Amino acid sequence: SYDILEKIEKKNSIGKVYTIDNFAKDLFSVIAKLKYKKLAIAGLSMGGYIILRALELRKNIADALIFLDTKSE
Repeated sequence: SYDILEKIEKKNSIGKVYTIDNFAKDLFSVIAKLKYKKLAIAGLSMGGYIILRALELRKNIADALIFLDTKSE
């Protein structure tokens, strides 16, 4: 499980800029550290938008993607 809210609260004091692109890059870092051979990613609400952006940046980020309460518009 990976929650961006926890990352925001911990890093807010250092002035990091929070963008969907930066969250997607954070997701890539988490994926790289996991080293799973097969991976399914679920995103709820804004997490789904982060996955959509990550998918635009890297087409094969996971074996399965699950979007919950996310629109593709």
